[in-house]
Amino acid sequence: MTSSMISNEILRLQSVSDALNGYLALVVLAMGTVGNTLNIVVFIRIKKFRQMSNSIFLLTSFVASIILVWTGRFPQALTILTGIDIAAASPFFCAFRAVFGRISQNLALLCIGLVSIDRFLITSRNERCRRLLTKLRATLIVTILFLIYLAISIEDAISYYWARSCKSPNTPFAYTQFVSYFSWVVTFGVPLILITIFSLFTWQNLRFSVQGRRNRLQQQVNRMMFAQFEFVLFERTTKPANE
Repeated sequence: MTSSMISNEILRLQSVSDALNGYLALVVLAMGTVGNTLNIVVFIRIKKFRQMSNSIFLLTSFVASIILVWTGRFPQALTILTGIDIAAASPFFCAFRAVFGRISQNLALLCIGLVSIDRFLITSRNERCRRLLTKLRATLIVTILFLIYLAISIEDAISYYWARSCKSPNTPFAYTQFVSYFSWVVTFGVPLILITIFSLFTWQNLRFSVQGRRNRLQQQVNRMMFAQFEFVLFERTTKPANE
């Protein structure tokens, strides 16, 4: 086999791989949009879900997940399948993705970790613990987290916008390193630790609570929480490294 034939075969395989990645991005985009939209509708329409303190955390995670797939998977699919690179064409989109893409990534996962804390509190035998987290306090927590993530992402937004490119932002090296470590520790590490620890604590509480074991509504929320975490984690770990 000549070198030209090898090169042609490599190019053909590369095009097939790109097409598969493009269609995978569309599938994830559709699943993420439809699934999270349905979850939002369910939590808004069903009174029992709305009354739960963790509804604020779950609704935030659902909305953040929709933003996450549209700022990540949509431009990826558009570029691969049509050749239109919206990231290169629009400095505004670069800045928007730098801010709200990162905020949604952090909130989507961390809110699931906060739900696991809420699961532990409401299954506690201590009345004070069960009343500790209210919807107002949950809203305040989400607002504070949003403002913190917004402050962290502003530097990237300015750099991407003035660089007029999503490929080569003029961000300081120290800031880039900070964001990289922050993403691994806060975005992935903290939610995983919270879910692991407080799921074990919740399981321990339920061992001594017949009512907790039989509460079908709480079980539905638990399943939804883990499904949401798995989707967001899949979305982040299967994205291209340069995004």
